[in-house]
Amino acid sequence: MKNVVEMIQSQEQRSILAILQDERFYPVGDLAYMAGMSVKDTRGHIAELVGENIINTENNGRHSYYGIEDTATAARVAEVLNSMPKPDIRPLKQDAKKSAVGDARTCYSHIAGELGVRLAESLMEHGYIVKGEQEFNVTEKGESFFCDLGIVLPKKKGSRKCLDWTERRHHIAGSLGRTLLERFLEWGWIERVSESRSLKVTNEGEKQLKRNFAIDI
Repeated sequence: MKNVVEMIQSQEQRSILAILQDERFYPVGDLAYMAGMSVKDTRGHIAELVGENIINTENNGRHSYYGIEDTATAARVAEVLNSMPKPDIRPLKQDAKKSAVGDARTCYSHIAGELGVRLAESLMEHGYIVKGEQEFNVTEKGESFFCDLGIVLPKKKGSRKCLDWTERRHHIAGSLGRTLLERFLEWGWIERVSESRSLKVTNEGEKQLKRNFAIDI
């Protein structure tokens, strides 16, 4: 990896890295719009940053998203950016359809949207799961937590990470994600919305999510 300071001397790359300080992943088109560059130029700068292991690529279906995964790299980038003039970043427009499904929904057989991402972040903050390169892994502390909660964990302790297309951060997929969705539905914490992938958090769910996961709805 080149010296991060050397890489950030470029105004264009400084803009891209400033956008990625929110710990989210973005497609090239969104980065180009916010940085005020062409998609072609943005793609070139991204390729260089990826090549220097400063930013990471996350594939979701046919689409590629880019962000900073390594916490040490993110901290170094933030330190350098804070000593430089702040670049102009255009806010990303959010359409009504995306906003409507962003709060809570299913993604195949697990919880996605803002609720899914906040659930994953809460479990990490409490030390119940840790995020690896490809998956979330349940810790010993997490095994005790889930047992006390009445959740029987699947035999495979690792569960795939899934990049959320509305939140641009990871939620829990795989066997653990499926188990959490099934139990939350069974306990009446969430309900399916008819003819939709959306989920509704019930009054009981609000209480339990705050009590067990420190999540305020």
